[in-house]
Amino acid sequence: MSVLEPMTQSLELIYIKNVGDSGKVTYETRRFRNLKVDAPTDAVLQVADAIAAISLGEFARHQVTVESTLKQA
Repeated sequence: MSVLEPMTQSLELIYIKNVGDSGKVTYETRRFRNLKVDAPTDAVLQVADAIAAISLGEFARHQVTVESTLKQA
């Protein structure tokens, strides 16, 4: 059996940068690296919402990226 062991975690806040004449949307991403891998998801969401609330631009969504290693258990 194998297990995933989280190594690093980052938070990405995605903003709408521009909407073209044809309706094509371009996005801009702000990345916050080195979040604690054991941080509670509720806490990460609260931080993401707080940052988005005070940022300039139209907020689109947030996402969390976790880099893990695959190990033999």
